[in-house]
Amino acid sequence: QALEADPALSAEVLRIANSAAFGRARMVANLGQAVMIIGLHELNQMATAMAMLAAFQTDNELALKLHDSAVLSGNIARRLAKETGTADPAAAFLAGLLCEIGAMACLAVEPDEYLALSKRAGGDETRRLELEMERYGITAREVGGKLLTRNHLPAEIAAAVAAGAPSAGASLLDRLTCFARIAAPFLVEIGKRGSVEQLSEGLQEIAVLSNILLPSDRLVAAGLDAGAHAHQTLQHAR
Repeated sequence: QALEADPALSAEVLRIANSAAFGRARMVANLGQAVMIIGLHELNQMATAMAMLAAFQTDNELALKLHDSAVLSGNIARRLAKETGTADPAAAFLAGLLCEIGAMACLAVEPDEYLALSKRAGGDETRRLELEMERYGITAREVGGKLLTRNHLPAEIAAAVAAGAPSAGASLLDRLTCFARIAAPFLVEIGKRGSVEQLSEGLQEIAVLSNILLPSDRLVAAGLDAGAHAHQTLQHAR
């Protein structure tokens, strides 16, 4: 009943149930059947994630940008999890979706201050982290990890959201989340005025930074596919 009252979430649940992750031979059109396929545990985690995003969403331009970037990040992480074949696509989706929940929380609590902080950073992620450390003593990523832990999301997802640049021993989920967090705003910008060559080169650089070992053609295909799915999800939501 709750899903039926939220068309955007219903569409997402149906899309996930029909995705390759669940290996369905026939398309599922019934919402109740989709819930059974996904499972109540994963569905509960998904609903918790959606509720947290909704709780920190405002009409602030930066909040809207972070929200849209989060949806794209979730789709990127899930698509790459399928591409690599060694990470749970559902967990990757949640980690990507929630990768900026800490920044959204800071913005909701201190809208003027965090907006000013973001403008000072000027799109430089390293600078933003430094400014967050100066103001809060921790980064917004770490804030996000603590929020997820308090809301009983899996420890691996909270850790992936809180993680910085992945070390050599980082989990694949950490690396996928790092890639998705950086790739999402890059895809938005390159989509406005970039070329396929710039897209390929940029994604390859992000992959090296995130320690993701995939050839550039597969990274481009994954990025474009994730972008199309994210656009469809956002269109349903609005």
